[in-house]
Amino acid sequence: FILVGDGPEEEELRRRYPDFEFSGVRTGVDLATYYASGDLLVFPSVTETFGNVVLEGMASGLAVVAFDYAAASLHIQHDLNGVKAPLGESKRFIEQTFRLGREPSLWRDLGRAARLTADRNSWTAVVEQFEDHLRVLSNGSGLARPG
Repeated sequence: FILVGDGPEEEELRRRYPDFEFSGVRTGVDLATYYASGDLLVFPSVTETFGNVVLEGMASGLAVVAFDYAAASLHIQHDLNGVKAPLGESKRFIEQTFRLGREPSLWRDLGRAARLTADRNSWTAVVEQFEDHLRVLSNGSGLARPG
């Protein structure tokens, strides 16, 4: 079991699971190598909102387990390209993780679908979507202007 990154529970996890590999924060090609050699991305964060980690995992063909929140809520379709647990329901999150771990054919299928989802979220696509939102706002429809 390899944990990439860090977080507030790292010290406790190191104590509880001395056989796990804690690789710390990784970036660039080094991080991509971890993604490429992984089977699942187990992502319990509720602080990352844009979704770089979720999309990076999906782009690497990994099935992602995440809470139904922020970027995961937008990009993951439960049991189609990843799995989600309701926000704050840690027990369900763990159940979903173990379910995928027991079903390699499922996480492989989800990983293939995740890759296709990530391909549709290129920078070009994101910029075009942003420009579309700006066009709507500039035409007077959409959000009300202050004042």
